[in-house]
Amino acid sequence: MGVRSFPNQYISNIEGRVSKLYNLFSAILLLCFISLPAEASIYRVQSPLNNGDGYLSVGPAGAQTAEKFQTFQSVMINTIEWWGSYDSISPSLESFTVRIFKDDGTGNPGSQALYEKIFQGLGDNSEQLIDLFGVPVFRYELLIPDWHLLNNQSYFLSIFSNDASHNWYWLETENPIDNKTWHRSFDSDLWRIDGASFDMSYLIRAQFVTNISEPSTLFLLLLPLLSLSWGGFFNLRKPLKIHISS
Repeated sequence: MGVRSFPNQYISNIEGRVSKLYNLFSAILLLCFISLPAEASIYRVQSPLNNGDGYLSVGPAGAQTAEKFQTFQSVMINTIEWWGSYDSISPSLESFTVRIFKDDGTGNPGSQALYEKIFQGLGDNSEQLIDLFGVPVFRYELLIPDWHLLNNQSYFLSIFSNDASHNWYWLETENPIDNKTWHRSFDSDLWRIDGASFDMSYLIRAQFVTNISEPSTLFLLLLPLLSLSWGGFFNLRKPLKIHISS
């Protein structure tokens, strides 16, 4: 009865090529689903209204405010700007809490923030805007470490001052959408909608996240490369040798 055996060198050659094919397929699958951010641009803007009113938003005083917005593409947020004013003079050092909430499924912000970052510094009033009472309006800018928002989702932007000794008012926008804002006193409270309010002013800069290619399209583009690799797999340097022993 004969027993077929293969040379060790031949088997080693097959294993090496199988390993290369596995690595190639892994790289192709990774490319099929990888996403790259594009250059940052203005994603959402609700411009400030000169001589506009404002909504009290001071966290320690039990006044948190949130503004709803809808995404139309997956993005990575990297800058948020907003406008507001004080009753009189501004503090020597300003501090704000900036948060993003997801929709809880009922059209309201969730109880826990999806993202949060603290701003500390000074606002800029070089735009020379004033509020309804003639008080200077300040613009604030916060750099964000790439907050990822998904396509076609409802989110809420919440901004409030952390200084209980100064009343800060988030300025209304000159281009309102639905004149609805959400409010709550503290983190432990539920959000409530105010449908007789006005929309807040803010600006979001973001990078659009786009796929390199659709998986099926990319696979077709790389098919010639696969064909060459597969052909190389069978083009073994050593011919098949079969030894039959009795």
